[in-house]
Amino acid sequence: MVVAHSLGSTISMDALLNLHNLVEEGGLESDQWRRIRAFVSLGTALEKTKFFFDAQNPGLSASYQQWRSDLYGHLFTSDFHALQRDNSAANPLTVGIYWANYWYYTDIVSNAIDSYRSDVQPGHALSALEPSPLQDAFSPAALEKMNVVAQNARLGSRFAVPNPLHIWVHSDYFGDDEFWRSGNDKVGTPYHGLLEILLTA
Repeated sequence: MVVAHSLGSTISMDALLNLHNLVEEGGLESDQWRRIRAFVSLGTALEKTKFFFDAQNPGLSASYQQWRSDLYGHLFTSDFHALQRDNSAANPLTVGIYWANYWYYTDIVSNAIDSYRSDVQPGHALSALEPSPLQDAFSPAALEKMNVVAQNARLGSRFAVPNPLHIWVHSDYFGDDEFWRSGNDKVGTPYHGLLEILLTA
């Protein structure tokens, strides 16, 4: 399991993508790769860094953007049940790395994961995909149909009500019971806490 906070989640994402490249190139055994069952991001800056890098490189082709989205779907899933499935070499398809993202609305660094979307299922070969017409691949309607590849949990800081002066919640995650326990987040969406992920993975 990979657990990463803040900018560390951006570094961890790069590391996971590089490890996957090693598997594809034969530099890492697929059995070793399949041992990574979960990616947990908390207070992540992934949405912001993705936005700024995309804005810095506006010439990225639609085909590259589609490939990148397909890669996220190939590797990650928001399906908690993936942790309970056989991910050994006996299974020809990997079940995907379960991605859980925890964030506070009052945390200026973090966001819900929303732009990491794909219509590719974990483990399906990228080379076997039918390319979408590029002019339609990233239209708002097409993006809306794609699945977000992370389970988002919007937590409420335990300090927000008792002490409104405590506005820097970016470091509160590990001390917050909501982060550790499963339940419903602040918008009523059920989520899995880190303890349940640890016990299942």
